[in-house]
Amino acid sequence: MRFRVRFRYSVISRTSGETEEGGEKGRAFSRRSNEFAAKVVSSNPKRLGFFANIPYSDTDGALKEIEYAYDTLKLDGIALWPDTGEDRKWLGNKTFAPIFDELNRRKAVVYVHPKVTSEINDAADPLRGLGINWENTTRTIISMLNSGIMMKIPDVKFIFSHGAALIPTVAPRLAGN
Repeated sequence: MRFRVRFRYSVISRTSGETEEGGEKGRAFSRRSNEFAAKVVSSNPKRLGFFANIPYSDTDGALKEIEYAYDTLKLDGIALWPDTGEDRKWLGNKTFAPIFDELNRRKAVVYVHPKVTSEINDAADPLRGLGINWENTTRTIISMLNSGIMMKIPDVKFIFSHGAALIPTVAPRLAGN
């Protein structure tokens, strides 16, 4: 049996550990990947878009890349991982407030996708081989709710991969039911 699928629009996104490093390496990676994505999109802008990378552990670098990606490259949104760095800062961490303030000002779309591999880094982790790491998306959503950041950035539109991870399952507990 053969299926034919037609897509009207597709969005390119790529998050990478290089964006976590900050500094010149993170800034350079973000710029290179965003310029490459913009070039691909320019081949068919009515059918393609892209979510830009930002070095979000580097606030100044992130703000500069947001400006460049929006004002010069004309991106469709920003792609983020649910956490960054070895110190495991979730997106609800107050250090990300200036970045989210700017994204709110721009009425941004923010696409959050978990890292491909498990942070548990345990060979016995039954999900490791599948590359499933949805629990970190759940953790970051809860961190954003607990920190109050979601109420401060009403104009940011979030897309959380995999049906917002485990949030639909734990929502009654979050609501106190």
